[in-house]
Amino acid sequence: MDRNETEAINTADVLIEDLCHLLEKQTAMAIQGDLAGVEALMSDAENLMQKIAQLKVAGSASFTEKKNKLQNMYKKLSLIITSSKDETFAELTKARKSKTVLNAYKSNIK
Repeated sequence: MDRNETEAINTADVLIEDLCHLLEKQTAMAIQGDLAGVEALMSDAENLMQKIAQLKVAGSASFTEKKNKLQNMYKKLSLIITSSKDETFAELTKARKSKTVLNAYKSNIK
């Protein structure tokens, strides 16, 4: 491995750590229901991923392990967001049903 490859791997390691911290922050925000905050950080995550891709270290053994870790973190974030959206949809459906019932009572009172 030459010096340029070593530098690229070291730079990628730093960027991957930054991406991991960003994903942890997004996950915490998603758990708290702050989907707007998660979305606001998405462009930062995309920028980090582009920088990592430009380093062309995908073939290295150390990158494969870190890639798996990132994939698992993204899966977790995705599941939390999906769950949050499902809960919001259920609450919205409940509110609509309540509104329908109230409107029915209101029309019967007249």
